Amino acid sequence: MDSGPDPLQRDQPDFELEITDIDTDDSGEMNGRSSKSSRLEPLLAFTVRHARILFMLAIVVGCLVFASLLFPDAASFIHPVDSAPPAITPMAPPYSFVTVSGNDNVTFVLGQIENGDQSSRPLDNVGITVYDTHSGALLWHTPQHQLSRTTYGLATNLKGQGEHIYALRADGLISLLDPRSGKTLWSYQLPSTMPEPMAIEQDGVLYLQTSDQAVYAFKDGGIVWRNGQLGTMLTIDNGIIYFYDMAHQRYAAIDENSGTSLWTYTMPPAAQQPSFQSFSLPVIENKTCYVQAINNKVLAIQEGHVLWSRQFHSSVTLKSDTHHLYVVDQSAETLEVLNLQTGRQERTPLPATGVVSIKDIQGNLLYIQTDEGLKAINADTGNVVWQKTLAVSPATRAADGVLYVPIFNNTASVQAISERDGTVLWSGTIKGNIMTIDASVLDLYASDDYTLSVLRLSDGKVLWSKQIE
Repeated sequence: MDSGPDPLQRDQPDFELEITDIDTDDSGEMNGRSSKSSRLEPLLAFTVRHARILFMLAIVVGCLVFASLLFPDAASFIHPVDSAPPAITPMAPPYSFVTVSGNDNVTFVLGQIENGDQSSRPLDNVGITVYDTHSGALLWHTPQHQLSRTTYGLATNLKGQGEHIYALRADGLISLLDPRSGKTLWSYQLPSTMPEPMAIEQDGVLYLQTSDQAVYAFKDGGIVWRNGQLGTMLTIDNGIIYFYDMAHQRYAAIDENSGTSLWTYTMPPAAQQPSFQSFSLPVIENKTCYVQAINNKVLAIQEGHVLWSRQFHSSVTLKSDTHHLYVVDQSAETLEVLNLQTGRQERTPLPATGVVSIKDIQGNLLYIQTDEGLKAINADTGNVVWQKTLAVSPATRAADGVLYVPIFNNTASVQAISERDGTVLWSGTIKGNIMTIDASVLDLYASDDYTLSVLRLSDGKVLWSKQIE
């Protein structure tokens, strides 16, 4: 820690007393000094007459100085008044972090705090630190302040090419930043509404929403189109952007290239019941949106009309392939396989009970977490291709035919398991949940000690590990 000057010393005047030798053999100089000393006689006389008062003042000043040394906090009243506004103080940990793999070989670490308005908006990203993904070298960072007028947003690339970062100023100025330098690539002044901290980037176009639920499409710093009052942007699939407006229980779809509205669907009033159901993303197949509404009913919405619906008793998770919709009820540990066009339950050799979640689907193979372990099951025959008796974390990720599985038993570890035959390609003893994955690395973050670790996908080697502060 740097040590600055003592504030008490800074506020006290400096007094110096220079003592010189007055004994000399030069009589000429003595006569000169006698004439000079005669000028001091009135001052000396005043000092003698008021010696008692001056003595008491010296005692008082000495006591004040002595007290200020013993109790520096109590002496703060003698400091000059600072008319400048109070400095913004850094956030006091702990607060939450988000770590993601960024575009151009960088890793972003964002510090988050609550936005303070008690709304449903995501947490505010109030500071960012950027590392080189492969070396761990610090590239750039911003201060992390609770009262900062600038926050930061992530632009998710749906093709898995890494995230982009943009700065959001309180007056509506949005700036896309270069991931490796933090320099501004382009800026645009939005109206008074505040941009949201999450966006989608695809084919060089940034799709961003504002607090009034308008959506903007930016390219090279200019607006391609704008559409308003759509709700929360869910996903982009096959040239269509899908939205959900929670306040009005309305689903909508617009054209990705023009922003033109394609369709809307509003839930009937009877179905708009209060619910504590957790929100999940929809499944899109052949321009049909499969989603669970707040009354636990699964809907197939096609061009603004309900193709079919099916009632469930609790929240479910949805997965799909080109033929089936797979519905997992985690609380009951059941699996139902539905026809995409009719919604009817189909008879399949897949297990109907003991199913916790579906981790991935590749062709006719489903990778299912059951109460007996992780299984690869042929959807056509029901045969178990391979099985691992291990408890799989919800943070399991799949990429390029490999499952990356955090395992929490006696020692925290990560395994890379081949989807083809269940072979463990590598295993490492390291703590943390998988946050993001890109073409070459895996980011793990341990929230208990704020440690970020970056692993190489090919062999599990820890490239670097840092404690985030």
